[in-house]
Amino acid sequence: MDTSSRGSPLSPILDDTDLACLVALQAEPRASWRELGAATGVPERTVARRIRRLVDAGALRVVAEPDPLITGRGVVVHAWVRCRAGRADDVAQRLAQLDHCQLVVTLAGSADLMAELTLADAARMPAVITRELPSIDGVERVEARLVLRPFRRAGQWRIQPVEAPATLPEQGSDTPRPAGLNEAEQRMVAHLMVDGRAGLAELAERTGVSEPTAQRLLHGLTERRALSFRVEVEPALVGYPVEAVISVSVRPQAVDAMAAHLASDPHTRCLFGTSGGAQLFWHVLCRDSLHLWNVTTRRLGEAEGVLSSDVCVVMRAHKRCGILRAEAAEAEPPHAYNGRDPTCWSAMLRVENVHKAFATAQGHLPVLRGIDLTLTAGESLALMGESGSGKSTLLHVIAGLERADEGRILIDEQPLEGRREADLARWRREGIGLIFQQYNLLGSLTVGANLTFQARLAGRHDPAWADHVAQRLGLGELLARYPEQLSGGQQQRVAIGRALAARPPLVLADEPTGSLDEASSDVVLDLLLALVADSHSSLLMVTHSARLAARLSRRLVLQRGHVLPDPA
Repeated sequence: MDTSSRGSPLSPILDDTDLACLVALQAEPRASWRELGAATGVPERTVARRIRRLVDAGALRVVAEPDPLITGRGVVVHAWVRCRAGRADDVAQRLAQLDHCQLVVTLAGSADLMAELTLADAARMPAVITRELPSIDGVERVEARLVLRPFRRAGQWRIQPVEAPATLPEQGSDTPRPAGLNEAEQRMVAHLMVDGRAGLAELAERTGVSEPTAQRLLHGLTERRALSFRVEVEPALVGYPVEAVISVSVRPQAVDAMAAHLASDPHTRCLFGTSGGAQLFWHVLCRDSLHLWNVTTRRLGEAEGVLSSDVCVVMRAHKRCGILRAEAAEAEPPHAYNGRDPTCWSAMLRVENVHKAFATAQGHLPVLRGIDLTLTAGESLALMGESGSGKSTLLHVIAGLERADEGRILIDEQPLEGRREADLARWRREGIGLIFQQYNLLGSLTVGANLTFQARLAGRHDPAWADHVAQRLGLGELLARYPEQLSGGQQQRVAIGRALAARPPLVLADEPTGSLDEASSDVVLDLLLALVADSHSSLLMVTHSARLAARLSRRLVLQRGHVLPDPA
């Protein structure tokens, strides 16, 4: 039985939907449920339920991490502890009880324990290292290493659905000068360290400022890199049960190159420059022991300048991210994401006698009344109708975001009804490209990372195809930009590219040009139709524009929940 950081069993084990939610949450820790749902193709209520379940079980926590090097408030120290025979667990429990201790792990290697301490006052370091830690009963020797520079933080590590290069947030080579926090910022940081997803209203109340001021404070803290957000999840739950901390000694002139080399590895959880005999502290997560061997020997062997390395395998975590781990029960090997090959879906779509109604304050409201339609491979179909006719609802039913009350949706003659929620989420990731009127891009990811997000999530990332999509959409020069730096038309191009990066057999587009002017709409539709043809996908597009609809293979009109013949 796998256990959480609180020692409570995690049941049921993680499935593909949980993993999709976690991947999206890591990309945007403060995203709304709606934004996370749009990024994963999972209904927002399901995203909220899955994430809350993991939080309640103690397996997941979203927190803010203030950087003491930037805020000028204290220091971070790594303590490597050797214990007397049989006393390592006792010492670990004592260390874990210290308020200023963020991480405690038991090791197999040259040290028995490693602890990370954050000291608000640097003047406390001599007393902690020379008196407090050595005085713990069972401690034989303590070696302290001061963290001098972060090359990669734990919050930058990403779950990898497939073996693919990690997308790392940009980080300048120079650390900003320390800048103190005012009282309001200190109160905000203290609350976010407990709950990194606290809303603006809650932050404003805790900080004693207005919501606009709270938003400005938060933006300022993150802009100057004084504060970052971290999604802390048990590595074994997402397929990384083997972890190690490695001390790497490098020739001084090779340190920066080696740090950049190791920071780029997707298995690197965090990497710091430290004082002491080894300049680099390297924490890695791996799928098994052989994987650990391959990662460490390959990475260290690829670069010049390594003098020595000391690999200590983590045997047990007593405290992570400041949270105590309860004594774990004897456990079965944890469930790991196995990276299954994606199912190949056909684009043959049949909708048979589909009915859908919603309960309202005024009573039962029928929206779809016996809808029938077909879409063959490679065909494009425009779905027209006035507002409230049921167009978007029909797309949601086909995508599995809503369930039909009656009727059937068949994909390659396989019905969607009766499928588990996890299967429907997988269908959306691997079988459908969803394009919305609102672009729903992830603001913390670059254009390049947004383009490949869904393909990586589905395990279908093809670098050559991704490059073709980017060039076809005219985004080649914009890949390093962020969504907020783009025009509306450019953002919609990114959304189209994201939907088609995995070459889905079926593309569902809900008013993809609804927010654009006529000229931009024509350009976007040209690009959409061209990419749909390149990927041999089928397209079902909702639109109000008869002019745009006329450019697709067929047209249907929805009126009061019924399908009318092609108006042509």
